Amino acid sequence: MHLGDKIASSDSNGERHLADSPPGATDTEAPRLQGIDPATLQDLMSPDDVASMALENLRNGPTYIPSEHYRMVFDALLAMPRDDALTAMARTLQA
Repeated sequence: MHLGDKIASSDSNGERHLADSPPGATDTEAPRLQGIDPATLQDLMSPDDVASMALENLRNGPTYIPSEHYRMVFDALLAMPRDDALTAMARTLQA
């Protein structure tokens, strides 16, 4: 189960690297379109920061988590049964 964004790159030796950045509060139009005030989101990150950090960490993959807050959220979701984790993620989108 994963709903993150993936960034792939190849190094000078042709070796492919993949970074997978789990979902989190990224300052895009999505929250506004859902009627969410971005000022209410915890640990909101700019898309440029998220992309830069993912690119900088391609060799540290396959999953890159941009903050300790999201590491805790990600670990909690992984510890849940799949159905419970999906339900919890769906609730955050409906809130």
